[in-house]
Amino acid sequence: AGRAIHFRYFEYTPAKERRFRREGAVYEVSPFALMWDDENYYLIAHSERHGLTHYRIDKMAKLSIADKPRVITEQARQLDLTRYGKTVFGMFSGTPQQVKLRFRNSLAGVVIDRFGKSAMLVPDGESHFTFTTEIVLSPVFYGWLAGFGEQAEIMFPASVREDFADLCRRTLSLYETSREE
Repeated sequence: AGRAIHFRYFEYTPAKERRFRREGAVYEVSPFALMWDDENYYLIAHSERHGLTHYRIDKMAKLSIADKPRVITEQARQLDLTRYGKTVFGMFSGTPQQVKLRFRNSLAGVVIDRFGKSAMLVPDGESHFTFTTEIVLSPVFYGWLAGFGEQAEIMFPASVREDFADLCRRTLSLYETSREE
């Protein structure tokens, strides 16, 4: 209908109860596209508060069509949905950053599956390759990378490499002290 929409957005508590974000405030956004990622649908929309952003469809409640027309920004018009889906891990928003990664050759298929056949994999010795891409840094990206253990490494920028190392150290510290439950 070319209109903005209203809804309330929620998350679940450990008791599996809905807890509305922003104290139940009504969100108003201009819908742009739907996207499927990791078995969930997301609405990509323009928000006055956040600019171009996304919302999980199954966490939207009391959806209604607004009286005002939707806004399609230049950023939305230029958005490449395929590329967007490949740079955003777990649909976490953030600032995209160029990151150079190094992988064992056995992970070439994983990288191609995630980033597409156009990904430029550069040989690095006999058993590794490097890959440079734009990534929206998030805990989900770091978790994906950590799943490969010593078979994957962040090469640069140094700040991203250090952020990942700090996350690993903080996580390891949870397991270095005994916990009695």
